[in-house]
Amino acid sequence: MNRRSFIRTVAAGASVASAIGDLLSAQELPRTSLGVVQYSFSDSPHTHSACDFLEYCHSLGAGGIQIGLDSLDTGYLDKLRLRTAELGMYLEVIVSLPQNDDPADFERHVVAARQAGAECLRSACLNGRRYENFASFEQWKSFVAGCHKRVALAVSILEKHRLLLGLENHKDWTAEEMVALIERHSSEFLGVCLDTANNISLRDDPMDTVASSRRSPLRPTSRTWR
Repeated sequence: MNRRSFIRTVAAGASVASAIGDLLSAQELPRTSLGVVQYSFSDSPHTHSACDFLEYCHSLGAGGIQIGLDSLDTGYLDKLRLRTAELGMYLEVIVSLPQNDDPADFERHVVAARQAGAECLRSACLNGRRYENFASFEQWKSFVAGCHKRVALAVSILEKHRLLLGLENHKDWTAEEMVALIERHSSEFLGVCLDTANNISLRDDPMDTVASSRRSPLRPTSRTWR
């Protein structure tokens, strides 16, 4: 190979490489319909802001996000809603159930989530673990009674603002207890955020847990994974 043929070969290769690069750049990033919950990146600075987390998960090809709101400012909520729609993604907002018979803070977050364009909310009755949080059966019964009050308050607000909430089975309720809880507070705006692994800690078979979640009125409400 002489110098002239070498130059022609290199030039042709560079043209092909450039064309392939342009083609890949023009293609849309493969995207899943599943979303990502903020707890999957608990040490990441991206989770400090719902807007930042949205952009980050979009870059990963996620279909949506589940995260708590870092601001209730109306301008921020409008920005989050518009950007979510622009990216073709969805938003699920993490909230805490009403505390101490006072639903005011819960309602503020429900209103903010609606303004931000959330398609549903996610919450849990217990942040810890049933077998670690309670030292006696009496403590557990007190917790259960309190949960019914909190869920009842939440349902009244959800129905008022017409926004769906999914309760996660967070190592607190067995599958049958979760069914009973949802049925007791039966509402079209109350469903489940199903964790297929959590109930293993309560000796529930994962397939039984999934089957329970499919029983009416236990409608899965969340599309996120962690």
